[in-house]
Amino acid sequence: MKALRLVILLFFFFAFPLVAEGGIANSKHNLSVSGPGTVKAVTETELCIFCHIPHNTRPAVPLWNHEVTQAAYQMYTSDYLTRAGYATPADVGQRSRLCLSCHDGTVAVGSVYMVRGVTQTVPLPMIGVDATGKLPSTLAGYLGLDLRDDHPVSIKYDVGVTIPFGGGVRTIELNATAPAINPKPYRGVKLYGTAIGTIKGYVECTSCHDPHDDTNGKFLVISNAYAALCTTCHSKDGWIGSIHQISTKPINNPVGETQPIGYASVAEAGCMACHKSHSGQGIPYLLRKVEENTCYYGNSTSCHGTLGAKNISSVFSRAKTHPVALSGRHSNLDVLYATDLGATNRHAECYDCHNPHQAKDLPKRVPAAAWYPSSVGATSNRISNSGALTGATGVQPTTSPLWAARTSYTTLNSADYEYQICYK
Repeated sequence: MKALRLVILLFFFFAFPLVAEGGIANSKHNLSVSGPGTVKAVTETELCIFCHIPHNTRPAVPLWNHEVTQAAYQMYTSDYLTRAGYATPADVGQRSRLCLSCHDGTVAVGSVYMVRGVTQTVPLPMIGVDATGKLPSTLAGYLGLDLRDDHPVSIKYDVGVTIPFGGGVRTIELNATAPAINPKPYRGVKLYGTAIGTIKGYVECTSCHDPHDDTNGKFLVISNAYAALCTTCHSKDGWIGSIHQISTKPINNPVGETQPIGYASVAEAGCMACHKSHSGQGIPYLLRKVEENTCYYGNSTSCHGTLGAKNISSVFSRAKTHPVALSGRHSNLDVLYATDLGATNRHAECYDCHNPHQAKDLPKRVPAAAWYPSSVGATSNRISNSGALTGATGVQPTTSPLWAARTSYTTLNSADYEYQICYK
């Protein structure tokens, strides 16, 4: 019986890697001399050994052959998560650390433990690497030690977190029906660890990436066209039917874009029209560019820059306008925190008036009979509940002293009226 179990085990071990190797052979993860990428071995012909070894592996890292990085990282965090009480990890977990052993640029790409039974004392010679054999910082796959501009890893997937407003409650906007945990075999988005209460598992690099299969590009586990991968986890209120979700405007990448949007239209690009899961300039929200420059997107004709059909950038060159050029003052929940407001931190960014996940390409509705009707529906006259202002936060004064400043307000997750946005 023991011998039979061994035969079955060996069958699965060798059968599945053969399938994986077939997917790797024509991808950048084929680091052998036959690899199609710019980073590959000078002479080594084996594909799998750059990551795996069937026997005599290092302790505590089963079947792993590559030297594991011991680096310390700057982890992703944001005021939004912190204020929501959503704990962010202090360090990278073991699963994602394996990927970073190449992608953080601290370990030589050819630094493997053993080759055909022979322990290695120096890294395998490679081409396309820097002078020390490590991944060059100029490559798109280089992440470095600063992970603040990368989608968080080793972070819990907690669907129970909510953010209370004076009027309304905002959830953390994660799908309550979480991806599967550690399924084997499985081809889609997955979590790791154990589900406990509202924590459904943990996100790691391989939640979104399959290092053995580049069918969907960038080793994604499923295609991200129309935000299919992102929305497996993220369920943004009001996203369905919003202008950025349905726009057929063709994508036109600006000159000099180092990681261009690889989709035909704004709708097909989905989240990637504004966000980059790795190495975005707009920290901490994974934006493609810094603050309002994400909305303009350089000299692209598909967004709100000077060449865009919906040119907003030029408006802010007028003598009197909102000061969107101020930097570092906005936070996604600043309406809840007095320390983010006031004379010393006064600002008016695009996101203060517009919710890019809910905005619609519709005119603001002006009522026929009453300025502020009490009902809201498909023909609503509430100005901020339609058009470009849909979903913006606001404040409602709760005191109305005669000829004096109002002294107290109720914060609103979604403003009903335009003046509630202005009062912020």
